[in-house]
This record gives sequence, structure tokens and C-alpha cells, in this order.
Amino acid sequence: MIDTVTLWLETRDALGVKFLGDAREQVSLETGEVRVFGSYKNLRVHCNSSGISLKGSLSKYELGDNLQRLTRGKVQMAIERLCDETLLNWKRAKVYRLDVGTCLVVKQPCSTYLRGLGELPRYQRCEQGDNSLLYVTSTKALSFYDKVREVRRKQERLPSVFEGLNVLRYEIQFRNRLKDVFRVPEIFAETLYNETFYIQALTMWKDSYFAIHKQGKLKFNPEMLVGMNVKKLESSLAAIALKELGEREVLAMIQAARKDGLLTKIQAARLRAKVRELATLPAIIEPSEAMLELDAKVKQAVQFYR
Repeated sequence: MIDTVTLWLETRDALGVKFLGDAREQVSLETGEVRVFGSYKNLRVHCNSSGISLKGSLSKYELGDNLQRLTRGKVQMAIERLCDETLLNWKRAKVYRLDVGTCLVVKQPCSTYLRGLGELPRYQRCEQGDNSLLYVTSTKALSFYDKVREVRRKQERLPSVFEGLNVLRYEIQFRNRLKDVFRVPEIFAETLYNETFYIQALTMWKDSYFAIHKQGKLKFNPEMLVGMNVKKLESSLAAIALKELGEREVLAMIQAARKDGLLTKIQAARLRAKVRELATLPAIIEPSEAMLELDAKVKQAVQFYR
């Protein structure tokens, strides 16, 4: 499930490495500093007098694509292979970015599941067409997209086993301040296949998904009136109205009113909280079949941490 990484390896021999392809040198006119840019297989490499930066997908490096799942054992194999091939100790490289994700084979078109994913507290929700969805904070991002469509757009090879299937990619991207996010003094490449760290990363991947408010379908019938008081009835009817208007549309109106100075920060926060409370009332909303299926797929993905 480990995929894209950014590694930094301190070494005085960085400018003398021999494994780079398409190497090009740049010299700063102001400082005279020499930098070398290039690639190694699918990985982008940047060298200077202090060390080497390496960026790219460990899955593609080890397995040839990231449709297959890079397990903890295979992460270790990838790092050790990189050490052997480049003659550098990448195990001690510091990790500055980490993506954890996997491909989920689902029954319906990917767009069906994306429509069912609602708001996520403290994240900005960004729709990118019908087949891609992003949740963003200053340090992390959650990305959902149609993997088959992406492979075809990039004109990459699609393994025959995925032909004709709906494949939804879900990944969490730890983009910066990894030490703060994971609450550790440092994260090295060899940390990525440490059992405790790996379980923590996959658990964060799972928990982040389940923190998303899911869009369900209305469920209201006369039997619900049994034991219902006036306040609960008002909330139930308000939830029906919210469902018709759309949770995201109402939250967007609140955000626009806050931006225009019509609401204070506290007023806007209280209104958003009320909207989210109404959107998740158990007496009104029941999960859709698509969301129940996706829930099960996510749980299944982390059953075996090795």
C-alpha cells in the first residue's frame, strides 16, 4: 500500500553518482552551486553537494505499476534493491513525502462512489470532474479517482486482469511535516517497512476514509413517527430539506456568506456543525449500497498488514 515517496539522502558523493539517466547539470550564476537532475527508471533524481533527492512510485519501481499492491515485505525488497543497484544506503534516507493507497475493484462506475463521498471535517473538498475527488489540508490530501481512466489518459499499460473492471483508487498523501503527523522524531526509508509504522500508516488511511460524511438515501415512513416528539420531527423534516438542497450546496452558501462578511466565524462554524448533524441523522439517512460496498472494500484492504 506504500506508493509514492520523496527521499533525501545526505552524501558528499552525490554529484559523482553514475546511475542517472538523462542527466543534466545546472550551475547557479549567483552562487556557483552545481545541481544535477536526472532519473533512474521511473524515479526522478536531484543531486547537489549535500545529497540526493529521489521522488517517485515505489510500486512502479518494484512491480511495474501501482495497480498491484505493494505490501510491507515488498516495500523492504524495493528499498534493498535500490540500495544494491545504486550502491547507496537508501535505508537511512529521510522521508519527506509518503503516499499510502490501493486500487479497489468495485461493482459500479467509479463516479457513483465519488458522488456518495460528502464533506470531511477540516479538509477542503475539491471535485475534479466526474472521475476524481480530492480532500486537502496543509499537510495531507485524500485522493479518489478512476484508475483505469487515468492509465488510459497517460497511455500506460493496463494489466489484462483489470480489463473491463471498475477500479477506484484511494490514497492518502502525507505531503509535509511527516514527523508531526506520525509523532516520531524521524522517518527513514527503512521505517516504511517497520511493522508498527506500517500498521499506523494503513490505519490512518482507513480511519481517514471513515471520517468522510457519506451521502445516503432518504428513509422516512409513518413508522418513524412512533415515539417521535416535535423537536425530533422538526429535525427530521429539516434533514429531508437538506437532502433535497444538497449538503455541499448549503455548506457552500454558508462559506460564501462568511466570506462576504454576513456571518461571523463563530456563526458560520455553528451553522456548518448543524448542517453536518442533520446530514447524518440515523433516523433519516441510510447508507447506499455503493457506500456499504466501498466501506467493506476499505476494511478488507487493511486486514492483512504483511
